[in-house]
Amino acid sequence: MPRSKPFSGKQKKLQLQTKRQTKKDRAEGQFGGAVSHTRRRPTFDSCSSESDESLTSSVDQLSFAAEKICRKLKSANPKSRDRYKLLLKDESQEEILEKKKRAMQPYSPKSPQEMECGVGQFYDPPIMFPVRPPWDYSLSPEELDNREYFYFRRYCKEIISNEGLSYCELNLETWRQLWRVLEMSDILLHIVDVRYTPLHFNPKLYEYVTHELQKQLIVVLNKCDIVPADVVTAWKHYLLKEFPKLDVVVFTSFPKDEETRQALAKGKQSRRRRKKSSAIGPLELWNVCNKLVKQEVNIDSWRDKIQRDLTSKYGRRESDSDQSDCEVEEGIEKRFKPDLRYSEHSKYKGGVLTIGCVGYPNVGKSSVINGLIGRKVVSISKTPGHTKHFQTIFLTKNVKLCDCPGLVFPSTAPRPIQVLAGMYPVAQLREPYSVVQYLAERCDLPACLGLRLPEDEKEWSAYLICDELAELKGFKTARGARTNPYRAANWILRASLEGKMFIYLIPPDYCENKKKWEDDPETLSLIESQKCRLATVSSQYDYQSVVSFPDDDDSSSEDNFSSAAVNPFSSLKSC
Repeated sequence: MPRSKPFSGKQKKLQLQTKRQTKKDRAEGQFGGAVSHTRRRPTFDSCSSESDESLTSSVDQLSFAAEKICRKLKSANPKSRDRYKLLLKDESQEEILEKKKRAMQPYSPKSPQEMECGVGQFYDPPIMFPVRPPWDYSLSPEELDNREYFYFRRYCKEIISNEGLSYCELNLETWRQLWRVLEMSDILLHIVDVRYTPLHFNPKLYEYVTHELQKQLIVVLNKCDIVPADVVTAWKHYLLKEFPKLDVVVFTSFPKDEETRQALAKGKQSRRRRKKSSAIGPLELWNVCNKLVKQEVNIDSWRDKIQRDLTSKYGRRESDSDQSDCEVEEGIEKRFKPDLRYSEHSKYKGGVLTIGCVGYPNVGKSSVINGLIGRKVVSISKTPGHTKHFQTIFLTKNVKLCDCPGLVFPSTAPRPIQVLAGMYPVAQLREPYSVVQYLAERCDLPACLGLRLPEDEKEWSAYLICDELAELKGFKTARGARTNPYRAANWILRASLEGKMFIYLIPPDYCENKKKWEDDPETLSLIESQKCRLATVSSQYDYQSVVSFPDDDDSSSEDNFSSAAVNPFSSLKSC
């Protein structure tokens, strides 16, 4: 055995630098930018017996880091779900530095009219999402796999060349889950977070479902209890006007009661209580589905179930989790190979109505299913990409629900609003200050946080807000004990995702017709239905912001911030 040669620390440092640069060059060479890896979804068969050469070619579109993880997992755990890793096109280092510089400059507040936007604003030009390429029964699974792989690879190269492309899903295995749900469903529910309706509603999905597949599409405006009822009504009428083949339903799974709203507005964390509540929207959804099926399927048992849930002595409780894990797992299809199944759609097969739930991450698809079932059958999380597989759950004997993993469809939306909408994990965000600036431009963020402008500063900037909040909250770096603005920015974004400090978009001409929407019968009916479910809507709480954070151990938050929460959208009331 030859004698080992000395290897100095300087040589080791140079070796590591060269290795990192090689990885970076390879990743940027494949995608024209960095690739973020946040959901466990690599696009290859992790338990197949193919050779290493085949494995390398199947992950050629991924970065070197993802390829290394895939190889390690293949040899260690063939059933690992790391093949479902979320892959999003990320910014380059130059773009990040440029955004950070802009965040240090003073910002200009936006007027209420500038918050008005239509669907076309975030999809200009519209970018088609990948669809399953043509197939026939003569194709073997291997041939179909290769055809889909090469089609998707060409698709990725085409869309990444788009200069204005935002975060979007780059994982074939994730899109395969959507293809299966679109194929097997009779009616599609496009779940939308009503706060970001024009961002979450994809016009290309509407065109594909209604024109190509010739299926019915229902938009579910979810989380209607945290946005003023007149805004919800305005969005509903806007969608019905712009997209005539659409049906729209207003929904919320667990409406917040008055006591919870008051606690959140004061920045207090209350213990979860077993209170009676029922979802808003299941009966309206049944009416729409019953109209669409035209008596071809008997879904009266679904209506009876809704009536039982509404009149139940005990109702549905937020903390109900009496269903065992085995019951939840019954409807989940676990597959450790690429989903290469294909079939021709048979309408109402076996006398069963199949309803598919699709949409972006964090819009509440799983929560909608739990609200329809009346108990927790699907796990939920605030982190995007929590649902890994499509899941099928029988609502009744002849009504089946299908939950699809959330997908970030290709769009030209600003990346900061994608982060605020929960499409990108905050923990993976390399530069949060531009997102804080986007939020601060649309609400009075310093007032919400109880911050005062330093005497040596003339105007607020996003970075200054984070720095002052870090000083106020005592966020310090591990070395040097300097203020930690990055942690403060992370704190703000997490509070926004919690729904305690957020913005919402309004439809075109809303300010001009605000009085009309406030007096609309549907608005009054929505407010009344929320009252009936212990979720009274009160304007003084709809706009208020949080002043504490769930994982924050500072027990004296009321001393640090103003006791009365500030309305960041007060300007909307005057429009």
